[in-house]
Amino acid sequence: SLETCKASFEKFLMTVNVATQMANPDLLACVGSASEGCCRAISSFVGASSPIYGCSCHRELHDEAWDMVYDLAPVVAPSSNLAYIPVARPIVMQRIKDCDIPTPDNGLCPDLTAESGGSDGAAASGGAGGTLPSFDPASDAQGSTIVIPNLNRTSAMMEYSAAYERTLEGFDEYGWYNPCTKLAGAKYCLASLQAPNNYMQVKYGMCVPEESTEDAIAQAITDTAPAHYEKHEPAVDCSVMVKEPLDAGGIAVAAVLAFALFLVAAATAAKLLLPLPEDSSHPVTRTVDCFDLCGNWHRLMAKPDAGRELDLTSLNGLRTVSMFWVILGHTLSYIIWIGGLAYPGRLITPNNMNMVLKQWFISIYAGGFFAVDTFFFLSGLLVAFIVSREIAKQKEKRRVTLKGEVAFWAMYVVNRFLRLLPTFAAVLFFFWKVAPSLSSSPIWKLNWDQHSEDCAKYWWSDLFFMNNFIPVGNPADGLAPTTCVGGTWYLAVDMQLYIFVAPVVLAAWHHGFYLKPLQGVRKSASTALSCALIAVSVGLAAYTTVKRDVWLQYFGEGNFYYYYVKPWIRAPPYILGLLL
Repeated sequence: SLETCKASFEKFLMTVNVATQMANPDLLACVGSASEGCCRAISSFVGASSPIYGCSCHRELHDEAWDMVYDLAPVVAPSSNLAYIPVARPIVMQRIKDCDIPTPDNGLCPDLTAESGGSDGAAASGGAGGTLPSFDPASDAQGSTIVIPNLNRTSAMMEYSAAYERTLEGFDEYGWYNPCTKLAGAKYCLASLQAPNNYMQVKYGMCVPEESTEDAIAQAITDTAPAHYEKHEPAVDCSVMVKEPLDAGGIAVAAVLAFALFLVAAATAAKLLLPLPEDSSHPVTRTVDCFDLCGNWHRLMAKPDAGRELDLTSLNGLRTVSMFWVILGHTLSYIIWIGGLAYPGRLITPNNMNMVLKQWFISIYAGGFFAVDTFFFLSGLLVAFIVSREIAKQKEKRRVTLKGEVAFWAMYVVNRFLRLLPTFAAVLFFFWKVAPSLSSSPIWKLNWDQHSEDCAKYWWSDLFFMNNFIPVGNPADGLAPTTCVGGTWYLAVDMQLYIFVAPVVLAAWHHGFYLKPLQGVRKSASTALSCALIAVSVGLAAYTTVKRDVWLQYFGEGNFYYYYVKPWIRAPPYILGLLL
């Protein structure tokens, strides 16, 4: 009975060993597909040998069961990330269906409304009092007729539309959207729907007559399975291929960027073609030199003087290797994770995992998380080198005074903002206001719409280097919040270390915290302070790792907000760079 199933499910859930199941290769295989191993694992939970076999036939139990999982997860596994449960639910339900576990939707359940009530009890007791009807979904599908939406399409429109059959199988199908937009009297529309007998939202691209409305298309899809789509209404968007025009902000940003390019072109031409004053301090010459592409390119590419006190050119090689390391790591991560659920499923299948781990080069990818640390190390090293040189110059010119030191460190901060803000602002506003209008496609619009919405909310957080704190990440799983330009969390962390850590370490090294008793041991004091800061950072990292399941970071999840982008976690390589 339903009540018996509720009680049995709760008891069963309390016996599940989460740690053991996380290492179960059969269960992990379910991420990719309903393979033999996956179905074996599913059967161990709800199959014929399970104490809750047949309970999946009670439709009213499904939502209640997932609510029970949500409530009991912290009891069964105190470190559970509850935000994973809504993500896992459609996958689990799809795998239950694919593995032929009885559900109300696949015809494998007995008639629970029978007057005798015997079949209901049989379902709950594993079939002891009755047998389940024989049903082969594959055979049934072969003998059935697939009903496709009636959209009054021509043969060409049908050719450019996605295959509805594939949508019914649970696949995203976008069709040929570019040829569709060039077809006379046609337009491209994209539907988001949950196909019958599926639990995943999928995309279905259609080439339809120009006069078709979104409501009419949604109704045509609904008519193919009215009982299902009345509960799961499809959503249709016919604007996905419409290139968004620049708004007032976009026009302003484009105008500013175009004016900057004009200044570069004009200055470069003037430098090459016009007789300019030979005096480099002349206002005209100085203005032209600021925007001259050739001159500035030569300055950027010039090798440092051979007689300089310290040659740091080798750092360019380290920077280049680290940059390629970061690109490699992100490229593989996108292939594995962003490409869809099937990719991580293939990766974590035990046979594939063992094969991959035996390759010598996999350690390069697996260690990619440390690539960013090399940039923090370089940043700390260069800050210490440049600021130490400036402090030495200041000591030669004047005595150390409170007013002079306040002015020095104030300019230290202002100089950093002046160096980064103009370029960063140009990138941020270009991607927010101009880039969305450069092209169009179903995926382009979906991505840029979300991006523009996030920029409208949080552009100021990115621009002023606070986006590793604002907006706040999900406290349940620490997943990265959506910000305007997500990758710039590095700039935020680097700026915070530059403002709050570097001055303290450098002031201790050069001035002994401005305390006379420490002048003779200032370098030792600075070293001790640095070691203490590193120890605190390591301690906080260890605490966060244990408390927030950061071990999952290797799988692209982990606790991004509370761990990966926090300055107190990232500080050690930066401080080591300062000391070196």
